[in-house]
Amino acid sequence: MRKITLIVPYYENPEMFRIQQEKWLKWPSCLREKTEIIVVDDGSSRSPAQFELCYEIISQNIEPVLNFKLFRVKEDIPWNWIACRNIGAHEASGDYLMMTDMDHIVTSDLLEYLYKIKTEYHPKQVFYVPVRVDGPDNMP
Repeated sequence: MRKITLIVPYYENPEMFRIQQEKWLKWPSCLREKTEIIVVDDGSSRSPAQFELCYEIISQNIEPVLNFKLFRVKEDIPWNWIACRNIGAHEASGDYLMMTDMDHIVTSDLLEYLYKIKTEYHPKQVFYVPVRVDGPDNMP
């Protein structure tokens, strides 16, 4: 079975992090159980992505629980999001990686499509770039 790891850098954006959690929790359980989510904080000092911000993930008794990992870069280096993606890729256990930004929502429809598409595995040669949809229609 294919497993996808969603990698999302975070920087000083607790409201969008909350919205992301709400969206992840609305994915069907069949998608939640085979998708890993990795968030890497890029050295936020005012509003770091701490587990205290993960109230939706931790406080709800959901079956299956999201496969969620949170990492933090200690030093605030300007425009270091690429290092966050690299950390996420290093820590990922998925067969495929989906790297996106905190303000881009991965809908259950997109995730379902990614699980269904046929790909031949060639290391460093498989890329899929989804069509971007403006967010206002996808916001709570």
